[in-house]
Amino acid sequence: MSELEIPDLAELGMPGIFTGAGALGLYWTLGPSIKAVGSAFGQWTEYRMNNLLRIGERVSERRDSQSGLDDGKPRAVHPRLAADLIENSSWIDDELHQEYFAGLIAGETGSSDDGLFYSRIVSNLTSSQVRLHFLIYRAYEGSFAFVQSSRFNGGESDLRQLMVRAPKTAFAETMEMDSASGSSWAAAVHGLEAAGLVTEIAPISKGAEIIGAIPSLLGAIVYHRALSYTPIGVDAIRCDRDQLKRIGGHSYAPFPDTAPKLTGVTFGLR
Repeated sequence: MSELEIPDLAELGMPGIFTGAGALGLYWTLGPSIKAVGSAFGQWTEYRMNNLLRIGERVSERRDSQSGLDDGKPRAVHPRLAADLIENSSWIDDELHQEYFAGLIAGETGSSDDGLFYSRIVSNLTSSQVRLHFLIYRAYEGSFAFVQSSRFNGGESDLRQLMVRAPKTAFAETMEMDSASGSSWAAAVHGLEAAGLVTEIAPISKGAEIIGAIPSLLGAIVYHRALSYTPIGVDAIRCDRDQLKRIGGHSYAPFPDTAPKLTGVTFGLR
């Protein structure tokens, strides 16, 4: 990581604490916009500041692993977007949810406020909804070998062919729930459906022990951003990650050590 001097931000109520890798990661990505947020940090609790700095550390890790990301200068992220990212991410203490925010922050490269759309989607998710979203879209790694002709932007027929199928027990275990039913499961499922991050999640037939999750283009895009995939095409999340890494100019964020993974996964309508 290149050295970057962080200016004195004491006027924002942050004397002596905006230091270290987390602070550097945040300032490098949001630097010119931080002062435009205003003197709000003085009202923050230690809990919120620690959350923000942990996310900043994750941003720094992505900056280190993706050499093409670093131009040596702080980014001129739109102040409205910077304020939204800082405010909402500071309430998140779940590690996987923090990874999602790190991806949104690290991926901002311009002065547009369009990133607000994705920031607010991720902000509104619960930890269980983030976990379920991650489980479904992580399952696509290497899936080109199984479903080559379908694409996330190919319409309803393609999305149904890209259905992720796994046993109820696999979903329950990786979601750390007693079963793939009940109020907690329903909140996770209906939350993703309401946000447009999946098309449908349900047993493949009445009484079936297999759950089918039909993806959405928006859900794939959010995952693509959260994991900092550098290829433009969203279907990059279906590539084998090791193979993708060997292609010049293509990279992604490593999975967190504690990241869950579905077992017994198959794809498509059958």
